[in-house]
Amino acid sequence: MLLKIKMWIARMCQYILYFTVPLKKNRIMLYAHHRSGYVCNPGALLRYLEANHPGQWDLIWVTEYPENLPQLPGVRICGRRSFQYFRTFIRTKIFITNDMVDENLIKKPGQIFISTWHGGGAYKKVGISTCAESKEMARHFRKWYGRLDHFVSSCRKCTTNYTEAFHLPAACFLEIGSPRNDIFWQDPDMALRQVYEFHHLDPDTQILLYAPSFAANLPDRDDLVSLTANITAWKQVLSDLTNTTGKRWVLMYRTHHFAPASCDTTNELFIDGNRYDDIQPLLLAAAMLVTDYSSCMWDYALTDRPIFVLQDIIKAYEQSDRGFFVSPQNWPYTKIRSLQEIPAKYAVWDNKDNYHKHFEQMGSFETGHACERLTDVILTHTMTPRKNSGGKHHDKK
Repeated sequence: MLLKIKMWIARMCQYILYFTVPLKKNRIMLYAHHRSGYVCNPGALLRYLEANHPGQWDLIWVTEYPENLPQLPGVRICGRRSFQYFRTFIRTKIFITNDMVDENLIKKPGQIFISTWHGGGAYKKVGISTCAESKEMARHFRKWYGRLDHFVSSCRKCTTNYTEAFHLPAACFLEIGSPRNDIFWQDPDMALRQVYEFHHLDPDTQILLYAPSFAANLPDRDDLVSLTANITAWKQVLSDLTNTTGKRWVLMYRTHHFAPASCDTTNELFIDGNRYDDIQPLLLAAAMLVTDYSSCMWDYALTDRPIFVLQDIIKAYEQSDRGFFVSPQNWPYTKIRSLQEIPAKYAVWDNKDNYHKHFEQMGSFETGHACERLTDVILTHTMTPRKNSGGKHHDKK
């Protein structure tokens, strides 16, 4: 009740100041879900803006955890739905998020709302397509996403499906790829060293990244994908991989941000991947990915490394939850029915050509230049002269 009263007061204050407070053309607010840290697509864009255009914009990072966030040069930190948050927004020119913009923010003339989205590939159904039986929820989606000026698209399939899913005009979509995936075209050594040093891993250790997604309507799913429910099986997988490759393997467990953020184990073979804020460096560091239907498989495929997906979980999700825009039969990732299959299939894996064909079929826009191209869009709205970043860009080989 107190929160509802607070939000009502915040909305009323915005209406009162609607026309009297001018916008600052160089002010940008960015927000990414509920994880701590400068993460996902907004986080990648923030780092790019400050690194390549220092001091050019008034950058504000919005977070649920302002007290835990390290300070970045040229970036102000703001607690979400705090007094500072609403006061800062009133004069903000551009608000960037990886989902929808907070419904408690009253959009003023001249303000620009951009969604970078938070998953590539457009596999899972989203938006209105997930609530066909609820007209009220469909109206909410139109209200939430109808205020967007731009929506970042990772591929042509994303543009096609999300146009209908969020009732957005095709012209709204920025077909530039995901800013967070630019990292795969950059020098990976620094990110890899940071991950290994953070988790105190020997350089010769191989990481198996286990990153299941979430489900809204599959109550038995957590028992099937949780680490604690499958510890014996995972230990055997790691042992078999060590015997097959001659290298030590560890499992890094990374949950969806909706799921509990604890690895819940003290075994030295298991690492809590949630302790590292951003998943993209973990993807760079991992030798393979095991998941169910998480969109991180789209990102990880850019590394040309093995991806194994849990087939039974996929079928259950397709039948009882949201379902998919793109049938799992058309995914190029290796399907497994049990964890025990992983070592043998990893030993003979050679699937990267199918990855490349899949990206062509999906109409991928991933080129490693997403941050640069999104910055160009920002410049058209802020009318700020472009500074030469002096950076070099290389196409992915």
